[in-house]
Amino acid sequence: MSIAPETEVERYRVQELIGAGAMGEVFLAVDPSLGRKVALKILSDAHRDNPELRARFVREARAVAAISHPNVVQVFTTGEYDGRPYFAMEYLAGRDLGTIVREGGPLSSRAAAGNILDAARGLEAAAAAGLIHRDVKPSNLVRLDSGPVKVTDFGLAKPAAPTEDPALTALGVVVGTPDYIAPEQARGDEIDFRVDVYALGCTLFYLVTGRPPFRRGNEDDDKYLKVVARHIREPAPDARKLKPDVDPALAELALGMMRKLPDERPGYTEVIDRLEEVRGRLAPRAGSSLPVVRQTPSTPPLARPTAADTSTQPTREVPVAPRRSRWLWLTTGLSATVFLVGVGLNVFGKKAPAEAHPGPAVSPRAASDGGMRAAASSDGGPAADPHAGMLLARDDKGRAIVWVERTPVTNRAYAETVKGHRFAADDADRPVTGVSFEAARSYARQRGKRLLRADEWPPARDTLGFIPAGMRTWEWVDDGKDGKDRAVRRVPDDSSRKKAAGDKDVTFRLAEDG
Repeated sequence: MSIAPETEVERYRVQELIGAGAMGEVFLAVDPSLGRKVALKILSDAHRDNPELRARFVREARAVAAISHPNVVQVFTTGEYDGRPYFAMEYLAGRDLGTIVREGGPLSSRAAAGNILDAARGLEAAAAAGLIHRDVKPSNLVRLDSGPVKVTDFGLAKPAAPTEDPALTALGVVVGTPDYIAPEQARGDEIDFRVDVYALGCTLFYLVTGRPPFRRGNEDDDKYLKVVARHIREPAPDARKLKPDVDPALAELALGMMRKLPDERPGYTEVIDRLEEVRGRLAPRAGSSLPVVRQTPSTPPLARPTAADTSTQPTREVPVAPRRSRWLWLTTGLSATVFLVGVGLNVFGKKAPAEAHPGPAVSPRAASDGGMRAAASSDGGPAADPHAGMLLARDDKGRAIVWVERTPVTNRAYAETVKGHRFAADDADRPVTGVSFEAARSYARQRGKRLLRADEWPPARDTLGFIPAGMRTWEWVDDGKDGKDRAVRRVPDDSSRKKAAGDKDVTFRLAEDG
């Protein structure tokens, strides 16, 4: 039976029914003591005597309560009403991403990147709390009216670690939504947080195209089992085939997240970093847009339409070129003259003799700000190159991707930051070893840098001047995975792995964004 408005459910007063699903009903309620709206979820009356569904319902509340993150819905209290469990959670004033796309069409690349970025952060927090969501999809990601996206509906969540409840974790039991289900999840195999990465990649594809990745668009081809079979057997589609204007980096990220093998998918760290890059790169720049007038096809270019023109014809937006004054042209001419004089003096003027020992080259980051923008040091000379001792690794197209140290961190350098580190005098300039992955990453952050990522290792290793630690020494590489193993690389084997704990033959080097 449903709950009537104004019913008191312990400390909450029910207002209205706002949603219903297979597990239960959701009501808008108020906590009079705090004057706060909450979403009250209560197990369906049809399931009150089903012990498995009761356990799953309670587990959802406990799962969400274990996560404290701004991109995950918050649970306040749990209890029982009319013999059925319930929990009160944060009331989300907004719409889910599925509804937004259905009603408004596909999102822009920047909007999609921002929404998926919020979701990835929330799911990363869930993974850190030891939970696999298992039902990531657009309808379970709610964008608040205030802007942020929150992950909701942990009804199918399961602990990453084994549990004594076989009914809820047994292999061979398939749960999830067919449009967003990972291959290993569809087969009933053992799973980890990477099924959520896969589903989030499918969701990203949906946001920018308006269609789930493995749908064909007709009822006969889009039956449940056929869609699931495509997740297992067919390669992931490229969003650019449906929407050519999708940002290439965003489309590539979606493809990577939808890879069939879990080991080939990026971890949350990499997903978040790449989404931040896309969103930042696509952000509108101040002063870059031109004023706009509305114009009809029949009006002359750049002319303002009359009321009669716009009443019967469709409109389009045309940028208006700014009016340039004669002072602007004069200033431009003078600037060009000064520039040409400077070029002439630089080319034909008297040059200073070259120094026997030239200083460090200016990094591309400094050069992009106008060349020699070196800060003054305490003795009045130029500041040291921030990338001294580092190499700039490039991809196969010549694009800069990462700065990397020539050699691994030495015992001496490590001890300067980690005071408790001990080593023999003869080992001072040898690579530090026996450092766990977390300790290595912490040291890198203290130095304002980071560890190499897995995809950066090959181009860094192949950069002229890169000095490997040695054939018998491994190096920590951040693969973005949250499991017990971390990918580590050594020449020539790039696919081996090591435990995240420190080992005598594991070292690391520092990197910085290119």
